[in-house]
Amino acid sequence: MDRSNGRSQCYSCRPCKAEQGLVEERPCTTVRDSACAVLDGFYCQATNQESGCTLAQIHARCKPGQATRAPGTRTNDTVCENCETGFYSPDGINCTRWNICVDGEVEQHEGSQTKDVVCLKAPLGRHHYVVMLPVLLTGVVVAGLLHGIRSGRQ
Repeated sequence: MDRSNGRSQCYSCRPCKAEQGLVEERPCTTVRDSACAVLDGFYCQATNQESGCTLAQIHARCKPGQATRAPGTRTNDTVCENCETGFYSPDGINCTRWNICVDGEVEQHEGSQTKDVVCLKAPLGRHHYVVMLPVLLTGVVVAGLLHGIRSGRQ
């Protein structure tokens, strides 16, 4: 007790419990209560001038699709922000730009806030036939002309 109050028993000392994110900063004495501080990984939600932190909370973790804009401190929680379009974050730490498929690749899966774009080597597709068809036709015409010329000589 820090002053006379007519009570016959002392107040109990306030515990600073680690499972609540608190650690003893100042021990309890016969005239003063203990004072608590926050453990690493926690932030203080409520304080009292005499007894320090009275309520601690574990730092939030950003969700997939988000990035950590500001890490948590002893006085503030973690600040998260959503990844912009064109970026992804599978673990909620950093946003990374989507992969860009290059020539000769096709997009198998489009990107999202939590997953990257997946590119695959492009199979021979219609655009190859567009190039090959005129070459093939030219070859047939030339072969026909040569055959006609040879047939005319005999």
